[in-house]
Amino acid sequence: MIDFSLTEEQKKLQLKAREIAQEYMIPYAHYYDKIGEFPCPIIEKAWEPGLMNL
Repeated sequence: MIDFSLTEEQKKLQLKAREIAQEYMIPYAHYYDKIGEFPCPIIEKAWEPGLMNL
């Protein structure tokens, strides 16, 4: 049987991703959509803990 449970490290990354989405992405998404700019500050916040690799 395959265990699809997340490891502790994966759970921490999941929590960090949720925090970044709630704190930085959701509140500012409309702003960046409106001005049409790439959201560099948000990408940097997601990059710091290793959530994005651009």
